[in-house]
Amino acid sequence: MFPRSVSFWMLGTLACVVSLSMVVPPHFAILAGCGALLAGGLVLQRRHARLCAATLAQAAAVRGAQQQSPRPGVWGDPVAALAECSHGLARDLDDAYFKLIHTNIQLLALKELGSQIISGLDRERIVATVVEYLNRGVGFAEYGVFTWSPEKGVFEGGLRRRQGDGYETVEESFALPEVSGMVSRCLGHQRSYLIRDAATHPPGSLHGDPLLPQCTSGTYAVVPLLKKAPVGAIWSRKGCVAEHCPLCPEAVVDDWVEKFANEPDADFWQGGRFRCWTCTGFPLLGCLLVSDAGRAQPLSRVDLVMLETLAANVATVLENARLYEELQLQERFLDHVIGAMSNGLVSVGLNGCVTLFNEAGQSLSGYHEVEVTGRPSAQLIRDATGRDPLREALEGGRSVGSVEAVLHTAAGATLPIQLTTSLLRDEEEHVYGVVGEFADLSAIKGMQAQIRNLDKLAALGRLSSSIAHEIRNPLAGITAGIQYMTKQMKGERAQHAVFVLDEVDRLNRIIEDLFTAGRPMELRLRETDMGALVERSLQALEPSFAKHEVRCDLRLQPELPALEVDPGRLEQVLINLIQNGVEASPPGGAVEIELRLGSGQQPHLRRGPGDSLVFSVRDRGDGISDEDRDKIFEPFFTTKAKGTGLGLYVCHHIVESHGGQIVVESRPGHGSCFYLCLPLGRILRGGASETADLARR
Repeated sequence: MFPRSVSFWMLGTLACVVSLSMVVPPHFAILAGCGALLAGGLVLQRRHARLCAATLAQAAAVRGAQQQSPRPGVWGDPVAALAECSHGLARDLDDAYFKLIHTNIQLLALKELGSQIISGLDRERIVATVVEYLNRGVGFAEYGVFTWSPEKGVFEGGLRRRQGDGYETVEESFALPEVSGMVSRCLGHQRSYLIRDAATHPPGSLHGDPLLPQCTSGTYAVVPLLKKAPVGAIWSRKGCVAEHCPLCPEAVVDDWVEKFANEPDADFWQGGRFRCWTCTGFPLLGCLLVSDAGRAQPLSRVDLVMLETLAANVATVLENARLYEELQLQERFLDHVIGAMSNGLVSVGLNGCVTLFNEAGQSLSGYHEVEVTGRPSAQLIRDATGRDPLREALEGGRSVGSVEAVLHTAAGATLPIQLTTSLLRDEEEHVYGVVGEFADLSAIKGMQAQIRNLDKLAALGRLSSSIAHEIRNPLAGITAGIQYMTKQMKGERAQHAVFVLDEVDRLNRIIEDLFTAGRPMELRLRETDMGALVERSLQALEPSFAKHEVRCDLRLQPELPALEVDPGRLEQVLINLIQNGVEASPPGGAVEIELRLGSGQQPHLRRGPGDSLVFSVRDRGDGISDEDRDKIFEPFFTTKAKGTGLGLYVCHHIVESHGGQIVVESRPGHGSCFYLCLPLGRILRGGASETADLARR
């Protein structure tokens, strides 16, 4: 079907021919009509040629042609040109469709990659996932991934190149000043580059070898992995020189490459590391390097956008992974420091309940951390007035330097401690808890008690020296006079005289005890069988057992080692302890006596390190009150009607001179048990054993 304009033109031409045939000869009229028809055809042909040229130009722009397509001439066939253009557009559309499918596959793979790397915090696993994506997800044949190592100050990673059916991996590491070309520029300027001419702008070389030797079409891309920009003037917070920090607008260095190439003075090195390596303001986390090797087409802007998207995801995850590693390192460091503390440490929340309890605190209290976590701190620590010092620090809003308190142990006992508290504050200085550090004062309290005993001993020595001349000489005269008078007395008077002599002898023994306790003890050491010494002491006390109607239950561990001791002094101690047990036992009762190897620190345990010989005397009497138990080893303290109060004091002095100790366990109504612990080491001249001396150190 002809166009409407052509039909009108032909009808007009025919009308003109008919009209002219009436005026001029017919052949002139036909000739004029043909000319008009030809002119009209030329006009229509030119008009259609212009429309076809415009259409072809639009098609060329859509197809991305570099040069404009030639317009069809006057006699050209615009329909054929349009048909050819339509076929080209169809082919391009088909190629674009397959490219779109391929790009969708890549985007799906990128999405899957993002979910995988975001869910992981292992840097090596993240890098391996990225490498796998660049290979299988995108199909690159030559690429590299490098990540920053702040511990070494280098970029670590490698390049992968397709070699036949497999891949060749070349591991590399480089510092910022060691790499050249566009890789150095990318890292220095912290921006991505898509290079279309590798000859003019080479990617760079490392140790003399090109980074991308298989770059065929001459295009490659370099994309940096960047941290988020730090907030504020980090150089001032770190104490750095502003002119030497690339983050500072007034810096004299252009970028990090120049900064690392011209490292400043030694003040910027800490423990063999450049301070900038571990600075939170250092923006580089690594880089991606990809070439067009193995591809039919060069890299495009679409590829660069894809790589930048991948780099943004990888950089975020790498930064999170690094922060997680630093957090884990800090947690391990804090756990090590808290666990290695010799003092106890307890932290309490705003609700007054325990949130942390270190190993030293667990060892002192006997509680496990799980047992005290969540419990009120008042159940664990109290001061002398019964108040909770940790709770008071929270309520008062101030830290306490050092106070004495008591720690309630799992065994139900109390332990004197020295407590220091400090408030815990957040970034806004709001208090969210309190931490308390406490030290065991048992040893200090024991030394203070020993100092008091030494003071008493010194005073007793001075007293005994003075009374030696003031009392002993008159006593000798009194004794001699009464003995002379006794010879002349009979009956009741003689009995009274004997009573006076007994009292004089008792007073003389008190003076002897005073001398014994008031001067340094000279030990006559010799190797002694302690089992035989115990049996000899029991033999001397047989009349006392019979008098009080008390039996003896003796248990001796066989094959006990001999000790170097003063047998005379120790026999005095054994007799005194056994005699006290006999006198405390009810008629018909028994005194349990045992000699075995045991622990000097925990003599009540039958299983121990075996560093001491333990002699124990247990009775079933009324026991000793808590108040009296702290005084029984003090001089002149006694609960007996005719006691001097020096027996246990002298025993304690003798045992300490042997480097041992006496420990008492007693509960009112359940009897008492005295433990005599003698170390297995040799006794030194000063009255202490080698074993005991080493234990004190």
